[in-house]
Amino acid sequence: MDNLDDLFGEEGINAAIAATFDTDALSQRIERSHIVGCCQRLAWSRTSCIAQISADSRKVLVRALCRDKNTAKWSLSDATEVNASDGAIFTHVEWSSSGLDLVIADQFGRLTLFSLTHALNSLERRPVNLTSNVDDLNQIVGLHWLPLNLAGQTRTALINPAAKEGNRWSNTMRLHDIHGVSNPIDNKAAFLCITRRCQLKLIYEQPGQPWSQAGSTLDSLTDSGDALTHAAFCQANQHLVMVTYDASKHLRLYKIMINWQANAGDGNTHKASLNPQMAILHVELLDQCVPQSSERAASAQLSSLHIEPISQAIDNSTFTVVAVFTSAAQDHGGKFSVISRWDLQQTEATLHESFKGLKPTASQPNNSKSIQRLHRMEDVISPKAILAFQSNVYHNTFAFAASDGTIEFRSRETMQVIEPDHDANKATSLPQNGFNFLTSECVDISLSPSMASSVITKPDGTVNLHSAEYIHGWKDVKEDNDLAQAAVVSLARELGIVTCYQIGFDDLLSVIPTDLDRSLRRKFISEIFRTINRNTDFSLDDPKLQSGRVLKDSLLYRIASAQLIVSYQTDPKRRDIPAKAAWVLLNLRSVCTNIAQTLSMTQTIRGMQNLESSLFVSLKGLVRWSLDLMTLIFDDMIEMMRFCKSDFDRQKILTYVHEKNTATLHLLLSSTSRALLGMLGNLIRNFAMRVVKTQEKVRHSSRANDIRDSVELQHMEAMMGAELPFEIRLFEQLVAETDGNVRATYQAAQSSPPQRSFYEQSMLVDADIPEALSPVLQKLFGDIVPRLEKQIDGVAIYTAETAWLGLGEDEEANKRAGRQQYDVLRKCAIPPNAKVRQCRRCGSVIENLVDGHMAAWVQNAHKMCICLSHWIVA
Repeated sequence: MDNLDDLFGEEGINAAIAATFDTDALSQRIERSHIVGCCQRLAWSRTSCIAQISADSRKVLVRALCRDKNTAKWSLSDATEVNASDGAIFTHVEWSSSGLDLVIADQFGRLTLFSLTHALNSLERRPVNLTSNVDDLNQIVGLHWLPLNLAGQTRTALINPAAKEGNRWSNTMRLHDIHGVSNPIDNKAAFLCITRRCQLKLIYEQPGQPWSQAGSTLDSLTDSGDALTHAAFCQANQHLVMVTYDASKHLRLYKIMINWQANAGDGNTHKASLNPQMAILHVELLDQCVPQSSERAASAQLSSLHIEPISQAIDNSTFTVVAVFTSAAQDHGGKFSVISRWDLQQTEATLHESFKGLKPTASQPNNSKSIQRLHRMEDVISPKAILAFQSNVYHNTFAFAASDGTIEFRSRETMQVIEPDHDANKATSLPQNGFNFLTSECVDISLSPSMASSVITKPDGTVNLHSAEYIHGWKDVKEDNDLAQAAVVSLARELGIVTCYQIGFDDLLSVIPTDLDRSLRRKFISEIFRTINRNTDFSLDDPKLQSGRVLKDSLLYRIASAQLIVSYQTDPKRRDIPAKAAWVLLNLRSVCTNIAQTLSMTQTIRGMQNLESSLFVSLKGLVRWSLDLMTLIFDDMIEMMRFCKSDFDRQKILTYVHEKNTATLHLLLSSTSRALLGMLGNLIRNFAMRVVKTQEKVRHSSRANDIRDSVELQHMEAMMGAELPFEIRLFEQLVAETDGNVRATYQAAQSSPPQRSFYEQSMLVDADIPEALSPVLQKLFGDIVPRLEKQIDGVAIYTAETAWLGLGEDEEANKRAGRQQYDVLRKCAIPPNAKVRQCRRCGSVIENLVDGHMAAWVQNAHKMCICLSHWIVA
């Protein structure tokens, strides 16, 4: 034989080589986890950013989950690299609780910190004031980010599973307080870590200073057996709980209390500062913590250690230590894992038998004293190599990710595997409702916070997106398919859960196929509204309070952002009416907020009056967008009035609206958008008056900036006055009269709050017009619009160029508008060849300005897209 191909065949040789490589890579991965617990080489953040340590451990690669606006497909972005310093080998990466800070540890426990300040693929290295000697015993074995201290946010929601009653789904939601330890300075981060030599470090951030550290030592090392290999932390009420594991197989439990000794500062020259001190209390020690299941299990070594906090979703919950022991041996049956657990339980302290015969004395311990003990539960064996463990947001479901790419979900209470049960009358969890991770061999895996997606590292080092799939398939299924409907409700519940916890939901959106039937996509949005109990009915609110209530409902806009992505007819690139309504809502929120804050800021903040002219000029794009939206609404209302020809049949008008795919009528009829339109009209009218006064102030100035601003202000004055085909007060009148008619119609019909909420949601999500609002249509097109038409320039409105708003259906006009990029925040054209940032969700862009070259309101607003997602540098 001339070569081995004749003996084994080419395919056989390649398969054998690949299998050897796979085994070697996987074995190395598992061996690393046996040596030290802090060896996470792949991490998924709350913002759906993925950090990966390269195969040579000399780089960290950061990617973001992004949606291609041309194909509507989700994928990982190109990588941004961070290189290790000379002599350093990266061993661990971990994202902060906000998902915007990244810590990287090397083999000597030296820490490097980065922040995602402007974009998900733009890392900014943070200054640190940390000390660590070049010593193997300084290697980190456990690390835990503390949650951010968000001012005013002390409660969140617990959303129970949904059940179907007839044709309707229902579930209960209750609020619970958020407890835990965090950096007391608002929006400043901190984390704990512990080294092999038992040194506990608190790394924290404070204003205007490098990251600093405070330290404490658990115990002094007497021999190599005392060196720690693994550690984990979790939040308790006002303290933290830590579990450690050492080379002698001892398991120890500690209570950690932090006195931050915060100095609030005066808000001016003296900033808030911290001088934290830690107190450590030893709670429990267990010897020989190894698998107890069988002789074969003895070959498994500890690969990961975790401690789970009390779960609000489980009655009488307590802390649970979870230890995963893994064997990568290829003999005696191959890879397997053992899951060991201990519950922290309260027990009564009792005397040793030898003391029972003694006469009681005052110094004798009190028998009734309660103490805490770790109680071991039965081990669970898995025939797979478990590479990662994660619990869900409520800590009542455990996920074990294996080297074959599959995820095994287990109930925390029973440790039973959660599998599809084909029950179409309940929506408990994604695995129960038919979502599963298919096999895909890997050497590393990391789950998203919702546990709907994962990223895997293949044996060749490449990283792939690996999402859960619906095992029954989405092909040709519609809302009348009970199992598919239950699956969609389960997805909606998961999105509601992560939204309440301010976690990004792009991973959940990526699970929804682009060809999913429209009825199920609309069901998905409707169920999100229902699940988190969002009210869309503001129709009978005090008009003075309407817009304020709508603006403050942040969850409403998060749902609108999801609706923007999943609402279309058949082509994901062509928005339907609900998507256009969502787009306008998100834009109105941004425009109204930024104009209102600028008007207020220039009147109330000392020194801002000197910047009034330049700040007003910076709002020119927002004003133009506002006026063009008003123009489009007037144009559409006149066109619909002429189409009606005195026949105001609701179905006829609705059919016309859907044929034209125009959202303007729904924007007027829906109380959510109508409240913001009313606010917009009022803001623009007041802004026009302020511009006139400001222009008078700078007209005679000789300063170059004032001369330039004066010219721009003159243009803006004309734009809002002489050049406008209508008076702004007429638009306000259109909105106010429509609002009054809707209010009167609901009151006359004695519509109940649930009925009104149903009507309002059907307009927002399904683009319906309820029969109850037929009188409003008659009044609108039979009286209001004809009366206002006489006072406006119809020809100028008809010929106005509004395609850049992204709401029209004129293909030629849209093509012309598409040749120019517009800054979605500032509403102005972006110069050719300018650097831009692109929204990873909706695809909008902003010019990539540096901090010193943007107005104050832009600095505040440019951190996120108007759809509430994050940027990537394009």
